[in-house]
Amino acid sequence: MIQSEKRSIFYSNVIIIFYFLIFLTFYFFNSDIYNNSFAVDYHLRYKSKGILIINQLLSQNFEELVLFDFFFIPKFLTGLFLQFFPDQKHFSFISNILNIIIMFLSLFFFIRSSKQSIYVTFFFLTIFFSYKSNWIYCFLKLPDIFFLFNFSIVFLLLIKSLQTNKKFFLLASWFFAIISIFIRPQGVIVLFFVFISSCFFFRRKINLIPLTIFTSILYIFLYPFLMILMAKFDDVSFIYNKLSFINSGQIYYDIYFTRDFFYEQFSLTETIISEIFYYYVLFFKKLIYQITFIRESYSLLHNIFLIIYSLGIYSVIIFSLSVYKTKFKYISELIFVITLLSLLFHSSIYIGGEPNRYQLFYLTPMYLLVAMGLSEFSKKFFCKQI
Repeated sequence: MIQSEKRSIFYSNVIIIFYFLIFLTFYFFNSDIYNNSFAVDYHLRYKSKGILIINQLLSQNFEELVLFDFFFIPKFLTGLFLQFFPDQKHFSFISNILNIIIMFLSLFFFIRSSKQSIYVTFFFLTIFFSYKSNWIYCFLKLPDIFFLFNFSIVFLLLIKSLQTNKKFFLLASWFFAIISIFIRPQGVIVLFFVFISSCFFFRRKINLIPLTIFTSILYIFLYPFLMILMAKFDDVSFIYNKLSFINSGQIYYDIYFTRDFFYEQFSLTETIISEIFYYYVLFFKKLIYQITFIRESYSLLHNIFLIIYSLGIYSVIIFSLSVYKTKFKYISELIFVITLLSLLFHSSIYIGGEPNRYQLFYLTPMYLLVAMGLSEFSKKFFCKQI
C-alpha cells in the first residue's frame, strides 16, 4: 500500500471517529429523551416474546421453543438483556450504546468495501446523518440497526471475495446471510443476494445487471399468476397467512388499496383478468411508495425535504453511471442487485413501511454509491486527489 493510500485511510478513519464522538455527545445531551424511547413493536413483539424465550431456555422447556422465527435473534437478545438489566433505564441505556456502536461499525464496513477515501467517507456520513430516520432506530429498541450491521458484514465479505477471488470470504458471507433470516424477514432478500453474487463469483462472464433486470421483469410479469397459484394451496398455514396479508391491500401502515375499492374505482367485475390487473396495480403502488420516500402522514416541510433528498440521490447516481462502470464496477453492481431485490420483495409480499426502516439495509449502500459519485466529482473539481 502506497503512502498516499495509507494517509487517505488514516484521515478517513479520523472522520469516522469524529462523527462517532459527535453523535455520542448528541446522545448524552438528549439521553432523557432517547432513554425513554420505545417503539410499539418492542412492547408487542420483542419484550414479551424475548422474556418468554429466556424463560423457556432457563426452565429447559425446549418443546415449546420456536427456533425457526424470522425475529428469533432480536427476541432472544432482547430477553437476554432484560434478564441482565431488568431496570428499564439500564436496559435502555445499554441498548442505545450498543446500537450506536454497531451502527458505526456498519458504516465503517460499508466504507471499507469501497476505495476508502476522505471524500467518500465525508459525503457518505453526511448523507446518512442528514436525515433523522436513518439513525433514529438506534433508540427504539428494534432490530433494524442490528440487521443493517449483519448485512454490512455480508456486503463487505462479498466485495472481498470478488476482489481477492477467495472462496473463504464467499462462504463466510453465506454464514451471515443465514443468520439474517433469523433477524428480519428481509433476510430472505439477503439469501437471494448472496446466491446471485455466488453465481457471479464462479461465472464472471455473467453480465450481472442485465441478468438481474431481465429476471426482475420476468418476476413482475409472473407475480399475479404466482399469487393465484398460491391461493390453491391456502390450506397451508404459512401460505394462507401471507396471502391474507397481500390480499388485504396494505401498502403502508394505515394505507390500503383493497380489491373491492379497486373493482369499484375501475368499474370492474370479479374475474381472473381483473384479479391479475389488481395485483399489478397493487405492486406498482407499493413500488412508488418506496422510491418516492414521501408519505401522507408526514408534514409538508418533511415531504419537501424528502423530495429534495431523494432527487439529489437519484440525480447523482444517474450522472455518475459512467464513473461506477469504470471505477467501482463490483460494488456498484452489487448495490444495484440488492436494491432491485429489495424493491421487488417489498412491492410484492411486504409493505414499504417507513422509507428508512425496512429498507435501511439497502439504502445505506446506496448512500455510499452517491458518496462515491460525489467524491469523483469533487476530485475533478479541485483538480487533485487526496
